[in-house]
Amino acid sequence: EIDIVAILRSGLSRSGVTVDSACTVSDAVSLASTISYDFVLTDVKMPGGSGMDLYKQLCDVNPVYRRRTVFLTGDVSNPTTIKFLEKEGLMYFSKPFDFDLMERYLKETALS
Repeated sequence: EIDIVAILRSGLSRSGVTVDSACTVSDAVSLASTISYDFVLTDVKMPGGSGMDLYKQLCDVNPVYRRRTVFLTGDVSNPTTIKFLEKEGLMYFSKPFDFDLMERYLKETALS
């Protein structure tokens, strides 16, 4: 969602974080193939695929993304989504998400 991307980009940039954005799975995989990111924030639902597709492709590009991918989702009532996130041990934030909590998680996790 373009509005959420803009909010995240603005908020994280103000915190001193360098932010790239991609609105499709293929664009995100292309970026991650050339740049190693500390984190990838993705929605479960995306144009041209899903966040789960993105996660799998990112892990093929570089296995470090297994612990660097964070999901944002409004799909927490979908058992398939929750099963996937829990099976993979992935962090996720439900929409509407608490930006401060997410930002704190990213900072604390990056420091550990």
